Amino acid sequence: MRANWIKGYDPENLAVRLEESKSPRKDGRIAFEGFGFNEYIVVLNSMISLNNTITEFEKNRIVTQATFSLAGKEKITSGGLLKEITKFETEYLSQIPQKFVLVSTLSINNRCKLKRININGSTITFHRYLDKNFTDEIETKIKKKASRSIIGEYPRDYIFLKTSVKAKSVSQASIKAIDSIDIIRGIWNLYYNQGRYRISSDGRKDPINNIVFGPLHTIHYPNGKLATTNWFYETGYIGPLRTFDMENKLVDLYKFQENVRKFLKRSKFQNHIETALRKYTQALDLRDLESSYLRLWGLLEYLTNTNENETHKETVKRTSFFFQEREYAKQVLNHLRDHRNRSVHIGENNQNIETLLYQLKNFVEVILRFQIVNKFQFSNCEELTQFMNLPDDTSELKRRKKIIESALKFIDH
Repeated sequence: MRANWIKGYDPENLAVRLEESKSPRKDGRIAFEGFGFNEYIVVLNSMISLNNTITEFEKNRIVTQATFSLAGKEKITSGGLLKEITKFETEYLSQIPQKFVLVSTLSINNRCKLKRININGSTITFHRYLDKNFTDEIETKIKKKASRSIIGEYPRDYIFLKTSVKAKSVSQASIKAIDSIDIIRGIWNLYYNQGRYRISSDGRKDPINNIVFGPLHTIHYPNGKLATTNWFYETGYIGPLRTFDMENKLVDLYKFQENVRKFLKRSKFQNHIETALRKYTQALDLRDLESSYLRLWGLLEYLTNTNENETHKETVKRTSFFFQEREYAKQVLNHLRDHRNRSVHIGENNQNIETLLYQLKNFVEVILRFQIVNKFQFSNCEELTQFMNLPDDTSELKRRKKIIESALKFIDH
């Protein structure tokens, strides 16, 4: 796919504004006046689509470079912008991928001996200590600067992980690596979270997840040298959690992981499930439980394929379909939906947010596991939605079955 304007926007109007804000410098280069340029670039990013392998960071870079390049050559028009953006997009896509290594930490006791994992072109390895060539780069070139962004002390006993990927850029490498880690974290946290219920008594609100990221991510070449002196950090980090010891249940965990990955491999909608696993673990990483709740409700909408033209009544109906006591499930879901609406529209918090979050988590986990296993071998999300939309009354289902069988006989003859 090449660059295209997205319907509903007027790129020529924006092109005129960019042209009017051009300001030639004495050295012959082109600048843009005022804060407006930043606003125009953000809008320009939204009105154009690029190849879906291009990250938002790279998209912004391509659009910005193309704008400056065009401005230095000719009058800015929508046609000229599209042509120039396409040129930079093509140059980026023609680059040969190279090897990068993302270094991160997880809140797992660093004495745990964890197996190497290969997933979606990424290789994840776990380490008690980093090699000196990686450590020296992080300590001398990153940590001091990163401390301005990171609140709280660095964890001392989190496990290190190195995720090796091939990518065209640092931003693509980081997204590919973190996405792969989050699928595995989703599987692991789903295993440990099932049936778990906790109410804090000391006022401290920790994330629901046991396995969360440490504060810092750095991108390196395979020899340990930094690929960029920029770093990535977890914005919600305020200090280390108590490390989680996985040793006692590793055999069962790996069996669960193996089964989930087998289901994913043969699933007709693998990307859908992997996205759900990432959304699941990211929602339950948050210390702000109200934000965690809203993210988890968003995942419930995703799992029930509730689109923007449908109401939350559809979310409730489709979710309750998976439970034997459907009327009671609807009552609980309606109460959870009402809290979601109050939280979004009037910013209302609830002193029982942990209970609410665990109630919602239970519904999400039931549907997530159902879709992972895909017992009835649905071919796509549309078939799954049709299944969830069916009535829960047995007699009504039998009546519909009879009508369908009659229609098949009629058509066949």
